[in-house]
Formats: sequence, structure tokens, C-alpha cells
Amino acid sequence: MLAFVFLLLGSLFARADDWQQSFLLTEENRHLANSLLNPNNLVWPLANNVIQAESRSNIHVEKSIFLLTLRPRAETALETVNGANREQGSLFFQELFLQMKLTENFSLSAGRIQFGWGPADSITPSNWMAPDLQYESSPNFEQFGISRVQASWSASDIFHVMGAAETGPLPDNTNSRTLTKEQNQERLLAKLEWSWDNTNKIIGLTSGRVHEAYGYRAREGFYSAITLNDAWLLYADTLYKQTGAERNWDILAVPGLRYTFPGGAEIRVEEIYNQAGLTSAQESTAIKALVATNSLTQSLLQSQSASLSGKNYSYAAFRWTNPAFLSMLHSPSFALRALHSLADGSQAILSDFDFGIGDQYTLSVYGSITSGGDNSELRGLFDRLLGISLKMSI
Repeated sequence: MLAFVFLLLGSLFARADDWQQSFLLTEENRHLANSLLNPNNLVWPLANNVIQAESRSNIHVEKSIFLLTLRPRAETALETVNGANREQGSLFFQELFLQMKLTENFSLSAGRIQFGWGPADSITPSNWMAPDLQYESSPNFEQFGISRVQASWSASDIFHVMGAAETGPLPDNTNSRTLTKEQNQERLLAKLEWSWDNTNKIIGLTSGRVHEAYGYRAREGFYSAITLNDAWLLYADTLYKQTGAERNWDILAVPGLRYTFPGGAEIRVEEIYNQAGLTSAQESTAIKALVATNSLTQSLLQSQSASLSGKNYSYAAFRWTNPAFLSMLHSPSFALRALHSLADGSQAILSDFDFGIGDQYTLSVYGSITSGGDNSELRGLFDRLLGISLKMSI
């Protein structure tokens, strides 16, 4: 498998119309939480310290109406777990798809594809082809694509249509410490989007289904964004979804606003309402029930960290790129994000700072800290994390 992949990449290198390559070296230190989910780090042994090297490629090969996109990624990591060392490695494709542009406005694509939209920063309810929550500390995190077939049509400058159907996962090795394994939920999604006034006003509708424990369940989404002026943006992203055996309709909604300062810094404030979520007492009971069955698995813990189980949350973010007082640095940027659970009072705060060193290198320092009760939602796995990475782009 490895030999085939490298032969394929070598062949494509000679034909590539565009090839971008980067290498990353990262170290993370974590102080793990002693919770019911993972007492003394024994149920799911998480790494206390990680040193990881990565290779990331972005390759485009174009021939006539066809465009082949490949983003292979190789990782190798040395982890310290409860005082013992272990090695991990993986080789997979972040994206791998073929696009056929039949006309200037219509194209078909198939493969593992990343595709996002929506104005909200915390979650995108109207896009069920993406995880509920993408709340990673590292600024180098990139979302895993989903295997699908997809059609896109731009009927005019203001009206766009997209349809996607999930297919089976690709047979590559996705044993990555930052990405969950690909799972086929037979998702269908259609999207209609109108944008006008130089995209200062946007309205989108989505419709489709997801295969869950009780069978297929319908989903309907809506998002909108209005730019009032150079400073203010108002937006909302909403999902209506069928859940459970009774096919009840629940709402997942994210209203928000963004203010951009004259110097380029921006601040966002969002509220998250999850009608199907649990109260604090229900969350505590659910966690205790999972522990009592002694059936905690990696998938359960990954789900705990990648979805929202509560009812109400507040989210805020501050970002500043190229601040004037750091003009001595090359392309500096700073970000601070905070997610607060109104159900149990737990919160997670993430920050990162990065800047360029010459034209090829980027140094990033990032971290996160959580607070709340021992078994609260946002403090289920670790208390704090500190990481540093060096990225070389060629």
C-alpha cells in the first residue's frame, strides 16, 4: 500500500499543474482530567505528551474538463502515556476527488471532499456533512473530507445549487490522533443559496436526511447573513431535524453577530440552542450509566468531544491578524475562543498565536484550558493543553 501511494505521488509530481508541500513538527503537553469518563487515564489511555512530525501535500492535476485533487498526509508520533512511550503513524488522504467541469457553471465531483459554508463560527447546523463541533486547539488543524458524489450549479451570479450523497469510506489508513475514522451515515444534502449586494446579503436553504439508529431521519436547514456596514455582520444558522423512534422535530440554532474594528481585529458572539440536548442532571446520569456498563469505547469518547450534548451554550471569539503593534513580525495573528455550557457551567477556552519566519516558516504557540465540575461536559478529558509547532512550506 505504501509503495503504491509513493509511486502514485511520484508519477503525479511530474504531471502536477500545482503542487504545494508543507512539513510540521509539533509538541503538545496535556494535563488530563480525572473524570468518570476516564478515571486516572485508564479507561482510554490518552497521551500526556506528544511529539509529532507531519507531511502535507496539496496536488492538482488538470486535463481538459477534469481536475484531480489529492491531499495526502503522513503522520508519525511519539506519545507518552502514563509514563510509557508508544509510537503511532498513519498515511491517508485529507481529500481525494475528481471534478468534471461539464460547463462553465455546472460540475460533478466524486471522492473524499471538504466542503463548508455558513456564517457561524462555532458550529454549522445546516451542514450535516460536517461534525457538530470543530473545536480544536491547533491552528494547523484541517477538517477531514467526507466521501461523496456532488453536483454544483451556478444558475446565475446570485443563485447557486449543490447536491451531495455520501458514499462508502475510502480504504486508506486514518489512524490519526486528531481525526475520527470515516463513518458512512448515508447522508443526503441539497443546498440552495442566494447572495446579492456583492454577497453582503446571503440566504441559504438545505434539505436531506441522515441514517441514524432508528433509520432515516429528515433534516431541513436555513442560514442567512446580512452585512450592515464595514463593522457589523448579523447572521443565523438553524437546523430542524427528526430524532428518535417517534420522529420528533428538534431545533439546533445559532444566532450571532460579528464586529470588525478599524484596525482589522474582529469579535464574534454566538448563542447555541440545542433542543434535543440534555440538562445538567441528565448529562450526569448518562455519564454514570455509561461507566456502569463498562462499555466505554473510543467512539463514545470521540463523540463526547465532537458533539454538543447539552441544551444551551454561549460562544465568543476574538481574532486579530497583522496588528500594528507587532509590525516587526511577519504576518502575526492571534485568536482567542471560548465555549461555555449554560447547563453545567463548564467552559473551554482556546488560544493560538502564530507568525512567519521568513517566507517559508511559521511558528505557532497554542493552548486550551477547561473548567467546571469533575464530570462536566467540557472538562471530560483534559484540564489544560499547551502546544508549539513549526511549519515549513515549500
